[in-house]
Amino acid sequence: MKNVLICTPYFAPGYLAGGSVKTIVNTVRGLETDFIFWILTQDRYSKANSPYITTSTDEWQTFGCAQVRYLNPKQRGIKHLFQLLSSTPGDVLFLNSFFSPFAAIKPLMCNLFLGKPVLLAPRGELMPGALSLKPWRKKIYLTIFKYMGLGTRIQWLVSSEEESSALLKIFGEGLNLHIISDPVLSEPKPNYNFDLDPAQGLQLVFISRIDRKKNLAFALQVLALHPNAIKLDIFGPIDDAEYWAELQKQIAQLPKHIQIVYRGTLESNQVIQTLASYHALFVPTLGENFGYIFIEALLAGCPLLISRATPFRELEEKGVGWDLDLNSLPSFTNAILHLEKQSLSTHQAMRTQTRHYGLTLQSHNASLPAMRALLKDL
Repeated sequence: MKNVLICTPYFAPGYLAGGSVKTIVNTVRGLETDFIFWILTQDRYSKANSPYITTSTDEWQTFGCAQVRYLNPKQRGIKHLFQLLSSTPGDVLFLNSFFSPFAAIKPLMCNLFLGKPVLLAPRGELMPGALSLKPWRKKIYLTIFKYMGLGTRIQWLVSSEEESSALLKIFGEGLNLHIISDPVLSEPKPNYNFDLDPAQGLQLVFISRIDRKKNLAFALQVLALHPNAIKLDIFGPIDDAEYWAELQKQIAQLPKHIQIVYRGTLESNQVIQTLASYHALFVPTLGENFGYIFIEALLAGCPLLISRATPFRELEEKGVGWDLDLNSLPSFTNAILHLEKQSLSTHQAMRTQTRHYGLTLQSHNASLPAMRALLKDL
């Protein structure tokens, strides 16, 4: 069988890093009978002092049929990484980031000497919203990357037409682009007995990493304009402490009838059941190439209140939520008012439609066969 060598910033059990972890986990689980996967990853979250694993970082760990090596900060230098990349079986080098020094920049430098076929998945990092954050640092690397002509020397994996368009706008024509949506495997079925009348007070939820890209500050601006009692529960790791401090000041200035509660983080197997207990998921992200949390919300029957910077579009027409323009704050307030005015029976019908749409997306997901064919051809 073909060996696939994966470099990714995080891997299981590091689910707090977001949907990209689930993408790799689902790919490995779904294709484990077709390929031998070797995974190089970090042993801790960004800026964390301690690892999220308890096993040795000097040995390969078994994950299903895959082998995983969790590297501590001292093991991520380019010399050590070159030794690992050159000594580990790998017919294909699969990179799961564009800007990560560990999972993209250093492996690409090493591969100038190793000459392995490269498949690079930017995981939304080249979408306009993501590029707007810390833009100068990113522009410098993009300039070097384009000057070296690396864009046409590798294969690209993107999750949507929107992400494909973003790459073509940056690098121009001539890219070897493959559009394959993220794999969606079966998830635990939640309790669907939802009986919270919207008229008694909306309960919204934000589940995501707390950083500028996820745009929680905008959500708070929207809620500040709402005239009636409303509650927003926040789940997710605090990736940006400075941003979180800004958010806390913003929360302190909200009207008293707007209740905001930070509830910490969720284990991966708790997400869908948690979503099933709220009126809507409110994540007005600046940009996503896919967004597992949106699929999980749909499967939970939890309508979406999101921006248009994701592949999930025309939600209102489908009866499963709203995808709205971030330049139109009133459109978000109107959507919340519409949700609030629903009768319980109307809202329950919307949740049934939402769940049906999620199941349809799941059943029509053809990413694993497409990934199988792509990896075999590289």
